[in-house]
Amino acid sequence: MQLSIIFWPYVQVLFLFSLGTHVSCSESSISTRKTHIVELTDENFEHLTQASSGQTTGKWVVNFSSPTCPHCVSLYPTYKQLSETLMTTEEHKQSGVIVALVDSSKNPKLLQRFSVNSFPTLLYFADQSMFQFPPKSPRTQESLLQFVLGGYQENEKMSVPGNNIVLQAIEDLRRKVHNVKVFNDFLNDVEHIVMYRKNAAAMLIGFGALLGVLMSSLFRLLTSSTKKQKKD
Repeated sequence: MQLSIIFWPYVQVLFLFSLGTHVSCSESSISTRKTHIVELTDENFEHLTQASSGQTTGKWVVNFSSPTCPHCVSLYPTYKQLSETLMTTEEHKQSGVIVALVDSSKNPKLLQRFSVNSFPTLLYFADQSMFQFPPKSPRTQESLLQFVLGGYQENEKMSVPGNNIVLQAIEDLRRKVHNVKVFNDFLNDVEHIVMYRKNAAAMLIGFGALLGVLMSSLFRLLTSSTKKQKKD
């Protein structure tokens, strides 16, 4: 009995360590390294896919995945095999289909843009439109392959939501002032408001527009007053 009491804390520590190791392994089991899968992020998504600007880079099937989602981890081997089939087999090399993955835990802007709230979500960008792989359909290699090679046309054709202009402007500014902490902190705050406080963002934009009109009117008034004084 006394030995059990002495060793019990060590047993707990070992259990927690093994549990943490298991979770860590699960989280790292989804990766684009050494695969034919392209990793897409908030920063490179539109540049690579041109999803809302012509889709001239090819057809893209995009898996919005999460490293802590068991279904995502389960799907990954099948998804990886899909990329190998499309990129390496002579039969499908010319299909123009590119297989990609978004780590949803790191790219909140893409989740907001495409209204992704469950994982995994498979979106297919083709024919200047967007199609979703039916969530309740079996995610086998055969069904995924059939979907991207033509089956998608039997599903609802959706418009591709454009990139948020305000968020894009913030990102462009961030690149220019990336080494100035105070500006970066300010941009982070504005970005947070735009993404998660939509009513506040609308008020902020409205107030900014009103302030701009007032300042412009005041400037014109002062300018005309100065010109009138000079004439007198």
